[in-house]
Amino acid sequence: MRCPYEADRLEWAHEAGWVIMTEGVSDATTVISAFEKVPVVGVPGAGSFKAEWVRAFTGLSAFVVGDNDTSGVNFRSAVESLLSSVARVTHVMVPEAFSDVTEWQVQLGDPNVFAERFNEACGRAVDSSRG
Repeated sequence: MRCPYEADRLEWAHEAGWVIMTEGVSDATTVISAFEKVPVVGVPGAGSFKAEWVRAFTGLSAFVVGDNDTSGVNFRSAVESLLSSVARVTHVMVPEAFSDVTEWQVQLGDPNVFAERFNEACGRAVDSSRG
């Protein structure tokens, strides 16, 4: 992949000052289905975030959402390592009952409930990063 999935949404990200970055294209599409005009990009796997993409995230608050597995831990760590010098990185955790964002939405069954819970998770992530 030459750029993150939905990279054109980075224009919206720079207008908003933040971006959601998911591990996996399907998770990005899940977030997009819940929030149509949200700046979200997907990265296809833990080792797929490329150093040449870093400049595109300069000055943003990046909400990084990885899967609930070793790959997700590696994804969050790799992205934070690459972006920490140019962006504020906040980790949004998928509840332990779900393997990833897409399963979270599917298991909840209601897109509106998922959207509410995802917003809450982002809020908790911001609160915990403040101290």
